[in-house]
Amino acid sequence: MDWKLQTREAACFTAAAGHTSEERFTADCVVPDTLPDVERLLTATGELCLWRLDLEEGSGELEGEIRCDVLYQAEDGQLLSFPVTVPVLLRFRDGALHPSLRPFLELHLTELTPQLMNSRKVRIAARVRAVLTAYAPETLILTEAAEDAEICQQRVKVVFEPVTAVEEQVFSAVGTSALREACDQLLSAQSEVVVDELQCVSQRLILQGRVRTQLLYQTAELISETVETPFSQLIDTPGDDISDAEARVHLTSVHLTLLPEEQAIEVEAHLAAQAVCRSRVEAELLTDAYSNRTLLEPETGSLQLPLPVEREQQRLFAEGELSCDPGYTTVASWCLLHAPGSAEAILLRRDGEGNYSSLRQGLTFEVPEGTVCAASAGELTVTPAPEGLRLRLPITLELEHREIRSIAQITALTGEEPNAAAAAMPSLSLLRAGEHPDLWQIAKTHASTVEAILAANPEDEQRTYLAVPKVM
Repeated sequence: MDWKLQTREAACFTAAAGHTSEERFTADCVVPDTLPDVERLLTATGELCLWRLDLEEGSGELEGEIRCDVLYQAEDGQLLSFPVTVPVLLRFRDGALHPSLRPFLELHLTELTPQLMNSRKVRIAARVRAVLTAYAPETLILTEAAEDAEICQQRVKVVFEPVTAVEEQVFSAVGTSALREACDQLLSAQSEVVVDELQCVSQRLILQGRVRTQLLYQTAELISETVETPFSQLIDTPGDDISDAEARVHLTSVHLTLLPEEQAIEVEAHLAAQAVCRSRVEAELLTDAYSNRTLLEPETGSLQLPLPVEREQQRLFAEGELSCDPGYTTVASWCLLHAPGSAEAILLRRDGEGNYSSLRQGLTFEVPEGTVCAASAGELTVTPAPEGLRLRLPITLELEHREIRSIAQITALTGEEPNAAAAAMPSLSLLRAGEHPDLWQIAKTHASTVEAILAANPEDEQRTYLAVPKVM
């Protein structure tokens, strides 16, 4: 006969496919006819804007562009710039990908380098690193008990946090910021998204952060300034209350409008947020069973349960030294975060005669143990060193410590014949105390129950033997 088991379903998502891709893109551009020739090429700054991410059978495709400003010095010493667009088309090849999956993307612009081909032509080289995780819907069948009173059951209480929602939402952030000086034309601008806080409230995720835009413009002097456009977005999720979440926010476009009369700039950023939400589930899984009357034949299945994620934030520094001529003044700096553990600093420098040059220097830092789920860079500090400059970049890492617990639960119980071994057991067995610490195994072997053994052996008595009564 078959015993009916009590089960319940837990709807969730599992990571069905994961893929990391890093590709290099180039674009050749010509200096606009309205601008003079390039005497000295300095640097390029800009941001990666993601338009589209589609999954197909066995492949995925990411499309966007890198919008950057090429900064150079003309023959007359004037600083000038012009915009360049680098198309980005990145493909993922993975047989597990299909349109029903829900993507979660980590995206980084890890290189943006200009190269002077001649006085009128510039080549832009960019490198994009993308980490794609695709989630598939799944239903966990949790076996919690059998209804028959003749069966002795062992249950294990587990608390785990499955992914219960993978959501995407587009929104905008608009803000006006005052500038230190009146500006008619920007030389360069670079925007990035900083996520400051995630709050889980019932079935909603509150996402707060800012779009940080670094500006470079010329007035009586060259000015490097950073403005911030805050945003707060509410993401509704289906299913259970959220206990934990992680999110990525990508730029889809950025529009800057100078307001000279107000000595201000308006930033209009369009963004796409992706969130992976987890919910807390508690269950008492049926992991073992026996009967003193019937010989049971259990069927078992393995459950891979994600334990609650432990999060921590760590602040550290990426450092390095740059050998260079000390007779220059650093007027602006930019940073690019590469793969975990490395970054790159770009310095714009000016000598006493008004000539500009740019320097690039790689920086390294040690990543603590754990999974890096987010990384952001602060303001680069540049100080004199004996042979040049010492660079120090603050890095904030969001770390996760994840663990998967494998549990074997009973999925079916059958029994067609009497339990002859239990029938042959004496009505009372005496076992030497202390040699058998697992009462469940003692009861299962001697046709008893844990409750009966505890009742026959009061805790306040000192005993040499453990009494195990037979229970029919």
